[in-house]
Amino acid sequence: MPRVREFDVEEVLSKAMMVFWRKGYENTSIQDLLKAMGLNKGSLYGSFHDKKTLFKRTLDYYDYKRRNDMLLTGQPLKDIQSFMNRIVDNSYTSVQGIWGCFIFNTSMDLEEQDQAFRDEVSAKVRWTEDFFYKALCEAKRLDQVRQDLDCRAVAQILFGAVFSIIGLAKSCHDKTLLNNIAKGALAHLK
Repeated sequence: MPRVREFDVEEVLSKAMMVFWRKGYENTSIQDLLKAMGLNKGSLYGSFHDKKTLFKRTLDYYDYKRRNDMLLTGQPLKDIQSFMNRIVDNSYTSVQGIWGCFIFNTSMDLEEQDQAFRDEVSAKVRWTEDFFYKALCEAKRLDQVRQDLDCRAVAQILFGAVFSIIGLAKSCHDKTLLNNIAKGALAHLK
């Protein structure tokens, strides 16, 4: 009879995610993970099989949480503005501001990983652009933006601004600069 898990999967994924986020995949050891997660090797390997599978699960967990924070509410312009404001605010009040975006960081460190995994991470990164695109198309349908707005191009501008803000927040602690990047990107909505 298989043993029943004696831990909260979401809790241990969150703990593992923080280690991978801070140290990166290559610099994270199994010992680091065991210590942070409070598990023994048998539980880790029995539940997650190996380090790479655990890493993928933490990325999926982060992506799930991120997407839930970006759900469209039926007010597309407000959703976009709210998201951009959160990105700037989080740059100073959260782990993201200190360590950057977990998925974006991962995408920058993938030279050694297999192509399928690289494609999977790239799709997670590009999901942000798709969020903006869908919101802009809905805003256009509701006549909240001009009808000649190129939704894909503006979505890409907003997408670029988000990752510029996240990247700059790690090295340049100038909130005015980050706000101006967000305002500049949002100006394309008018």
